[in-house]
Amino acid sequence: KMSLNNNMNTKFSTDMIINNDVFNKNNNMMKNMEYYNPKINYEFFRPYLAGLMEGDGSMWVGEGKYMNMMPKMNMVFNIKDKPLANYLLEMTKCGSMKNKKSGNYILWEMQNFKEVYYLLLLMNGYMRTPKHEALMRAITWYNNYMNKYNNMNMDEKLKGWDMINIPRGIDLMKNLELIEMLNMDRSSLDSNSWLSGMTDADGNFSMSLYKKKRVNLYYRLELRQNYHRPNFEINNNMDMLNNMINKGESYYVMMSSMAAFFKTNLYSRDRCIKFKDMYKMYSSYIVMVTNKEALNSVVEYFDKYPLLSSKYLDYKDWTQIVKIMESKGQKFETYKLAEEIRTNYNKTRHKFKWDHLKLFNE
Repeated sequence: KMSLNNNMNTKFSTDMIINNDVFNKNNNMMKNMEYYNPKINYEFFRPYLAGLMEGDGSMWVGEGKYMNMMPKMNMVFNIKDKPLANYLLEMTKCGSMKNKKSGNYILWEMQNFKEVYYLLLLMNGYMRTPKHEALMRAITWYNNYMNKYNNMNMDEKLKGWDMINIPRGIDLMKNLELIEMLNMDRSSLDSNSWLSGMTDADGNFSMSLYKKKRVNLYYRLELRQNYHRPNFEINNNMDMLNNMINKGESYYVMMSSMAAFFKTNLYSRDRCIKFKDMYKMYSSYIVMVTNKEALNSVVEYFDKYPLLSSKYLDYKDWTQIVKIMESKGQKFETYKLAEEIRTNYNKTRHKFKWDHLKLFNE
């Protein structure tokens, strides 16, 4: 029976490694895989994918009796963003699309050994929320798996299931190397496209109209307050990692840094939500940008790092109002334009164009 806990002493630094040798090594590992696509702008895509995963994705890593099962990933997309989901699948050559019979969404699922490894490699070093620990547990699983077979004495005669499992394991690892685990990305938000991925998942651009006289604009991002697992010292002891659960890691540091970046306040709210016959308290942090100077910072960021979902269309319409307010203020012309835009905007949008996905390849 395969065991992933073979008393390995390998440890990895918890500090973000920034020397060129490490990043060159990661890039070479990525380029040597069959999933590498020269059409992709990886400098944009890697942090974007990390933000998208932290917002609308999940990573499963087995515990207890399921610890021998390989990690899996999926991302949830609103049905209106199916073209984006299919585009990501096509560009990465990873996973499959699953249409849910109930609900207004689809799933992009990754369950293949090398596909999951490849996506872990892409996101490593770019995550900013407590969900980073799931990435670390998944990488730990892969490193332990590879160490197990790399340290195996192949001169021994194989018996029973080992005659099948060991050659299969060795074949899976062909051309794969251990992944050096990197800490959360603490760089400035405007240094990469992470916030574009997170906003495609959980952000929105909204407007409210008041008495046919005034238009109020908002950029808003809301995330839960606590993560269900703690952060931890990175090492290869899966038992230790899986025992450290339900201590709750806060999103406060990340969300407060985002509020500071846009020079706005960080808000919190509590909601009581009914699940079947039970009520559950949901606590969240909210970054809401409303003032003129901060809205310009929002435009500056998303013009530099474009969104890829249908929210890109909402954003482009929203910026029309930002610009006309900048030049003409709260005039009737501003109100009329906002009123017209709202007929095909956010939840009311019924016209979609996907030409902006071409930006992905530039």
